Amino acid sequence: MSATTPTTEWTTSGRQIMGSINGGTATAFMTRGAAYGPTPIGDTSIPDPLGAENSAIWQRDIPQLRAMGANSIRIYGMEASKRSNCKNALDLCWNNGVDPIYVMLSIWITSTGTNINNLTTLQEQYQWIGEDYGNHPAIIGFSIGSEYNTPTNIASSTFWTDFESLVTAVKTGITTSGGTKLISTGFVDLVENNQESTIVQGEANSVGVDVWGIDVYRGDTFSNLWSQIKSATTKPFIITEFGAPASYHPKNKSCDAAELPTTGTPNMGDLVTYMTSLWNDIENNSAVTKSTNISSGGYIFEWSDEWWKAPQCGGLGVHSGGSAQNSALPGGWDDEEWFGLNSIAAGSPNVLTPNVDKPQPNRNDLTLKQRDASHQASESS
Repeated sequence: MSATTPTTEWTTSGRQIMGSINGGTATAFMTRGAAYGPTPIGDTSIPDPLGAENSAIWQRDIPQLRAMGANSIRIYGMEASKRSNCKNALDLCWNNGVDPIYVMLSIWITSTGTNINNLTTLQEQYQWIGEDYGNHPAIIGFSIGSEYNTPTNIASSTFWTDFESLVTAVKTGITTSGGTKLISTGFVDLVENNQESTIVQGEANSVGVDVWGIDVYRGDTFSNLWSQIKSATTKPFIITEFGAPASYHPKNKSCDAAELPTTGTPNMGDLVTYMTSLWNDIENNSAVTKSTNISSGGYIFEWSDEWWKAPQCGGLGVHSGGSAQNSALPGGWDDEEWFGLNSIAAGSPNVLTPNVDKPQPNRNDLTLKQRDASHQASESS
């Protein structure tokens, strides 16, 4: 028996995401994971979290993500000009097919008015990442940016033409690689504010994504999200961000945050209840369990705290709160530096400490059933 390069193929069937390993039977899959942008203390947003230059960070994190039970992560950006810079990290995610962590890659996108900025460069870069990673077994797919949709641009055919050119670019790269992967999004939840749905507009413009992804923050329930998605699209749907900060403001003072205590009001138990409610909502609407359901999974925001997100409250080296109150969150404040499943402390790399025992995602059985089937087939040939 000769060794062969493992492959994974990702497709859709109705509202279900389907995955197979080494040509095995496709199995319905549900993402259970975290958004991954582990920025060290003192830095701004990490440009390439899976890059070779950040190996100390992802070597620290990937085994912990696997132990947590995550079967997928999504990243926000990468330095696409550094060709194949993420290969070693993806190999570790794949883990020779043993409890793999499937990765959704992306490149950061901004928009102005109705146009996507730096479009020509992005087209080239999205094709590159499709070519470089489109046949890697750890890749589930590619997200076309994150959170750059506005009520203005989604109403414009110009915006969707720009968007579709990036879909085409990454698909061209995937075809060159010989892979079969998914194209997704990570848009802002405009429907929450009674603005017209991004998905409705995207479908009206016939964009070629396989899976719709929306970041959703509506409190401890997703409210009528599922019925809204059901009426907007027949494609699979993922919640690409959801969560809450593990913080409160003891003196009810802007910027002055502290970790939620174990007792009193509010407390860590409130956060556990909040996150459990959201996870249960995702699981109860699983398209894996019932093909007519809406949910193909979710990504907790986020893996680790990021101290750079409120620089106006103390700078990059200070773990500070924000200035916006939000009664829908357990601690009552929208503290962007405190959303992590893990807090961070000084060290090289930074030291992680779990913020709270948030619900542990249960792995999908694709990794075992299909791997065993494919091994048996190869051993008998």
